[in-house]
Amino acid sequence: MALDTLSGVRCEMARLYRLALNNKLPCDELTRLIYTLKEIRACLEAKTLTDVQQRRAVLSGQERYRPAESSADQSRQRHKTCAIAPRAVANRQAVSSGRCALLC
Repeated sequence: MALDTLSGVRCEMARLYRLALNNKLPCDELTRLIYTLKEIRACLEAKTLTDVQQRRAVLSGQERYRPAESSADQSRQRHKTCAIAPRAVANRQAVSSGRCALLC
């Protein structure tokens, strides 16, 4: 069975479990192999998530995938032209309803 898809990994886990139930595979060996398959599954899921994020970025008009900015980074970007000190923006002391309380 190919382990390059989630269904392939799932089928292999089921096959190993059936072998252990029929006493053809020792429990410690089953544990070791299932752990390895879980790690492979996690890698496949991460790759799928990255692919989806890249497709979403392309569809939204961005050239390449960029990780989401934190809310503090977004506030700094929004207020970079106003006269509020960056520390106040980062602490959200002067931000009211998404707009600067002083000049924006």
